[in-house]
Formats: sequence, C-alpha cells, structure tokens
Amino acid sequence: TSAGAANTAHFLSGSGHLKADTYYRFLADGRFYNPRRVSKIVDIDFFVDEVLTELRRVEVDRVMASPTPLWVAVADFVTAQPMLFHAQAGTFPLLRILKAATAMPVLYNRLIELGEVRGFDAGFINPFPLGEAAAHKNTHILVMLATPREFVAPDLTQREKLLINARFAHGNIQINEMYERSAAICNRLKDLAHGRVAPPARISIATIAPSS
Repeated sequence: TSAGAANTAHFLSGSGHLKADTYYRFLADGRFYNPRRVSKIVDIDFFVDEVLTELRRVEVDRVMASPTPLWVAVADFVTAQPMLFHAQAGTFPLLRILKAATAMPVLYNRLIELGEVRGFDAGFINPFPLGEAAAHKNTHILVMLATPREFVAPDLTQREKLLINARFAHGNIQINEMYERSAAICNRLKDLAHGRVAPPARISIATIAPSS
C-alpha cells in the first residue's frame, strides 16, 4: 500500500538497498513536499515521473520477472472500494500502478486512471491489505508497520471531514462514508496484525512495528 508498494518493487528488483536514500536525498528538499504549493502539496508526479523513473529508478524488467507476485492496493473513486492490482500481470504499466497507489487525497488530489478505475492512495482505508492476503490463502504473513503496537487511529475530526469533502470527495457520499469508517478499519487490521484478534484458521502472522 502507498509508499510500501514502491519499496516492495525496489526490493523485488534486487536493488532495494541502493534506493533507500530516495527518502532523504530527493523527497526532503521541497520538491516533493511543499505546504506552500496548495494545489499540489505533495508532488506525486515528481516522485513517480522523475524519482522512480530516473533519479532512483525502479528496475521494472526485474520486478516483472520476479517469481514473487507483487499485489498493489489502490482505492477506486468510482466505487469507493479498495482493490488489488497484480503488478506483473502486464495489464497496466508498473509505474502507473505505483502512481495510483501513492496518489494521496487532498495533498496531491488527483486520480490516476487504470482502465475503468480512477485510482488513489488506499492508505487510509486499507493501510496494509492483510484481509486480502488471508483471502488469497497465504498461510504465513509478515506485516511491516510504520506505527507502534499501541497506536490507535483516531476518528476524523469534523474539520478533516469538511476538508476531505471540499478538496477531494466533492460531494461523493460513498467516498465521505469510506473515510468515516477509515479509523475503525485501520484499528481492526492492527488488532489482527498484533494478535488482539485471532487470525483465520491455519494462518500465522508475524508483525514488525517500531517501538515508538
């Protein structure tokens, strides 16, 4: 999901250890994040079209040839549902799938078309697709989180709801309702990842999370 999809693509290419400096060399100097650039506070075009394409390019051929399938979570503005794209299926270019996966609502505020899907970052509604991994009958699942075990996602404030509707949903009731449920969805996934809820039968889950 989101930047995790790009990280995993680098990992599957076999050269991920050479691309880790992406974050502090190219995404921390104002070209990627600029709160004064109201129309595009986070520049996903720069991230994908320049960084992942040239400056620290994803080795697309190696990812496509990897024996490990890469499934990328993307949310659809039309249906207000998260879905998975099989990156190596060849239906859409890998970098376009990664662009849809990282197209952050409000901060980037653009949709990326993947066929009939108008895709955007699923991070708020499917921060890690654990349910899908279980549904695909994986028996051993490794979850890598960016938040500590005790973190509880808070409900959106009224101000945040208004901002999402004004800047992104534009009256789309399903999208607004999706974000209303986002904290509950995230916390339910975290409960499953951390063993506070029993996983489905015959599935073992290991979770790595920061201590603070």
